[in-house]
Amino acid sequence: MTRPVPQLFFLAAITAVLMLASCGGGGSGSGTPDTTPPTVTAVDPPDNAVGVQLTDPIIVTFSETIDPASVGANSFVVRNSAGTAANGTVSASGRTARFTPAPGALVKSALYQATLTPGIRDSAGNALAADFTWNFTTTTDAWLSTAIAASTATPRADHTAIWTGNEMVVWGGADTIGVTNTGARYNPSTNTWTETETSGAPLARTGHTAVWTGSEILVWGGDLGGILGSTNTGGRYLPTAGAGSWSVAPGMNNSGLLGRRLHTAVWTGSEMIVWGGLTDAGILAGNGARYRPATDSWTNVSSSGAPSPRSGHTAVWTGTEMIVWGGNEFAPAIVGTGGRFRPATGDWRSVSIVGAPSARTGHTAIWTGTEMIVWGGNDGLPTNTGARYNPASDTWSKIADAPAALTGHTAIWTGTEMIVWGGDSSSDRGYAYRPSTNTWRATTITAAPTPRRNHTAVWTGSEMIVWGGVDTTGGITNAGGRYAP
Repeated sequence: MTRPVPQLFFLAAITAVLMLASCGGGGSGSGTPDTTPPTVTAVDPPDNAVGVQLTDPIIVTFSETIDPASVGANSFVVRNSAGTAANGTVSASGRTARFTPAPGALVKSALYQATLTPGIRDSAGNALAADFTWNFTTTTDAWLSTAIAASTATPRADHTAIWTGNEMVVWGGADTIGVTNTGARYNPSTNTWTETETSGAPLARTGHTAVWTGSEILVWGGDLGGILGSTNTGGRYLPTAGAGSWSVAPGMNNSGLLGRRLHTAVWTGSEMIVWGGLTDAGILAGNGARYRPATDSWTNVSSSGAPSPRSGHTAVWTGTEMIVWGGNEFAPAIVGTGGRFRPATGDWRSVSIVGAPSARTGHTAIWTGTEMIVWGGNDGLPTNTGARYNPASDTWSKIADAPAALTGHTAIWTGTEMIVWGGDSSSDRGYAYRPSTNTWRATTITAAPTPRRNHTAVWTGSEMIVWGGVDTTGGITNAGGRYAP
C-alpha cells in the first residue's frame, strides 16, 4: 500500500484553510463581504446655499472610500435651471469627490442643481442607492437701495435690528434729536416700511441689546441718555399685523442686575442671556442673568470661573453654550481672552489663548455652525486679522488676512461666507471670507450704500440688509442697502 507523501498533506491543509476563508467561514478577522451602499455625509456648498463663487469647486464627502473610476461626467453632474450640464473636471480621492467648473461654465445669479447618480460606487463595488441632488445659487454680488420713508424710519445710529423671517425690525438708538424709543419694520419683498407701535414701548435708549425668540423681540438694557444713565429695564415686542404691540412684562424689569450698556445678549431657544457691559460711574460688569419669557423671570449667571469684567466684547450662541470674547477690560486696556457659559450645567469654561487673535475691541464674531470667527476691530490700530475658534477642541486657527482693516463694522454669516462691511476705517467697501477655502473677496461697490459706522446689518437668507448709522460727515442717515452675494 502506497503511503501519502507528507508534503501533499501540508498542501491539502493550506488549500482547505484558504477555501474556508474565501467562503467567510474563517471566524473573526476573516472579513464579511461589504454589501453596504455608500452614502453622502456632507456637501459644499450646502443645499440651497447662495453667493457661491463661479470658480468654487463643488465638493462631496462620502461615508466610505469611493472608487475614483466610478466618478465621472455622467455620475457627478451640475446642471442649470434649463437642465444644461455645466462643463467641468470631475475627480475623486478617498472619501471625497470634486467638480471643478471650467472657466465661464457657471454664470452669476443662476440656480444650479448638482446630481450624484448610482454610477458612483465604493471600493467594494456597491453603488449609491439612488440619485442624490442638492441646489445652490451663484454669486450675484449686487446692491439694491432700501426705500427711504422719513415718517417711519427716521435717521438713527446705535440702534438694534432684528430679522424676523420676513421683516427687518429696527428700534431705538440715537436720532437727530437724541435717544428714541421709536422703530420701524422693513419688508424687502415690497421695499416698504411700517412704523412700530410706541404705546407701551420701553423708554428711549441707545447701546441696548435685542434678540429674536421666534415670535417676539426682547429689548433690554442700554443708556437712557443725560442724567438718567444706564438702565436695567426692557420690553417685549410682538410684530403682529400693522404696527405690532408691546407687551407688559413686569418680571423683565426685575433682573437684579445694575443698569448697563455695551453688554451682550444671546438667545438660547428658551432664554435670553445678558452678560458684561459698562454700568454707570464707569464700572465694568462681570456678571449676567438669564431671562425666560415663558415665566417672565430671571436666573443669575454664575460668576465663578467667568471671564474678567468687560464691555464692548462679542458673544455667540453655539446651540449649547455662550462664548464671550475680547473687549475692554480696564480702560484703556483691551483683552484677548474669553469664556464659555453652558446653561445646562450653569458653569463657565475657559477659552484657550493659544493661537487666539490679538487683544481687541470693535471687532465682530459670528457662529458658522461649528466655529466662532473673530475678525477685525482695533488692537491698538485697526486690524485686518482674525481667527477661527473650535469649541469642540478648544483650539484656534488663524485665518488669512483681509484686504483691508475695519473696526466698528458689521458681520453676518450666509451659510458659506462671513460678510463684513462698513466701520470707522472703511470706504464703501466690504469683504467676504469663505472658511472652506480660507480666502477673501471684495464685495462690489457699485450702488453700495455710503460709508458709515454705528449701523446695523441682518441676513435674510438671501441678502444682507445694511441700514442707518453715522456717515463720513458725522450725519445720521436713514438710508441703507441690500447686498445679494
